[in-house]
Formats: sequence, structure tokens, C-alpha cells
Amino acid sequence: MELLVCVFLESETRFLESETSENGNIYIFVIKVVDKHLKTNNMKKRIFFVMAILTIVLGFTSCKKETIDNNNNNNTTVDNNFYFNVKMDGESFTGDIGDGKTISRSHGGTLLTIKDKAGNNPGFFINILNYTGAKTYEISSNPPSGGDASNASYSEVLTPVVWTYWSSDSINPGTITIISDNNDIVEGTFSFDGYNPDNSTTKVFTEGKFRLKVNP
Repeated sequence: MELLVCVFLESETRFLESETSENGNIYIFVIKVVDKHLKTNNMKKRIFFVMAILTIVLGFTSCKKETIDNNNNNNTTVDNNFYFNVKMDGESFTGDIGDGKTISRSHGGTLLTIKDKAGNNPGFFINILNYTGAKTYEISSNPPSGGDASNASYSEVLTPVVWTYWSSDSINPGTITIISDNNDIVEGTFSFDGYNPDNSTTKVFTEGKFRLKVNP
């Protein structure tokens, strides 16, 4: 709420002076009416001066409000801090996540699928079965039907062959930890060993971390 206070002081001095002070949204204008002709019987001139002051005040407060609104608009931030990183046999790997929408929910939200890239291109697929939110889930090649478990795989294209490394109970199954799941942004860590049954080789995935969006 804004309050305007105008105080008229009559004087015999031969000049016109105005003083202003601001206290929050309260504006006080002290007008020294110094001309003999600006007496009480001359209401038209008094009204003219009041209207002039009101015009100045309204212009000032309008500019001030516009400046505040512009500052508020400039403070709007966009969250683009998304990533998928992991070490593969000790070598750093960064996923091609695009806009970060590489997580999907299905089966009423009980299955959470995390990928390192959009679409169904070869790469990481981590499925959390019986998903219930932030906690640690075991990665297993044969997760129990009623347990809190998950499975994971990594596929790479070595033309003309696509090699896939699966999580396996016979080696280090690994875990995936969901740190937070808020506003369709999921953050977590993971590690597991992958086994390729086609050539009997393994890959070790460590220090995996991600922060991704759910693709609606």
C-alpha cells in the first residue's frame, strides 16, 4: 500500500521549494507555499500543485515497480545440471544424455529404467524392479520376483558386432543407490561388473553417478 502525504506551509519568502523523503512505500512531500497569491482563497492553484506532485509520485512508483519486476524475472533460473558418468575398466565415460530426459517410469512407477542416452541406442540400461524411491538396490542377473532388486547391462557397437555386458551373480553383482527422486529429477550412484557370454570377457563399472530427468 502506498501513502502520499502533502503538507502545505505558508510563508512570505519569495521562492518555491519542495522536499521529499521516502520510507518504504510512504512518500512525504513538504511544499512551502511562499507566494502571497497562493493563499487559501486560491484553490485552483493549490489543486494544480497537488496534481503535479501526484503525477511525479505515480511516475516514480511505476518505474520502481517495473524495476523490481524486471529483477524478479532476471532471477529465474533453469536447471540444466544433468549428467551420466562412470568409470569403465578405470577409464572415464560420459553418457550422451542430450536434454537429460533419459529415465522412464513404467508398470505404475514400480519399474525405473535409467539410460545414458535417449532412445534405444546401445549403451547402459539399468532397470530397478519393484522401485519404491530413494534407497539402495542390489543389481542381480536373476532378481527375485518379489524383492527389491535390479539388473544392468552395457552394450557397445564394434561393427558388425554388438557386445553386451550383463550384470551377473557369478561375479560382482553390484548396487545402485537412488539418492533423491524429486519433481521427476532422479539422482544416484551405481557400480557393477558386466559379463559378456559371447566372448567370456568382463568389464568393471565403478564410480557411476547420474542426475537425470524422467521422460514423461
